[in-house]
Amino acid sequence: MAAAIFLLGILQIVGGVFVAFAAKSAMHEILGAVSFGLGVVSAALGIIIAKIDDYVTELINCRSSSRSDCPSVMDERHALRQCAGPLRAK
Repeated sequence: MAAAIFLLGILQIVGGVFVAFAAKSAMHEILGAVSFGLGVVSAALGIIIAKIDDYVTELINCRSSSRSDCPSVMDERHALRQCAGPLRAK
């Protein structure tokens, strides 16, 4: 899902650039600028969704392993220290 949103954001950026450069009126320039801006927001949203998915996957893997030092749901700081360590190494 994140890849699809990111790809649609990139397509919207490219479309906005084409519309802005081929504009024959101010309305088309505005349309191109808005399309470019919303494409940037969509691409960033795709990246954020991918990062959250990676974090949740790593947290689930930590919990499903037989490690005794996996954090509880209530101890969020401990969860970040124990399970987010491999994510920072990427």
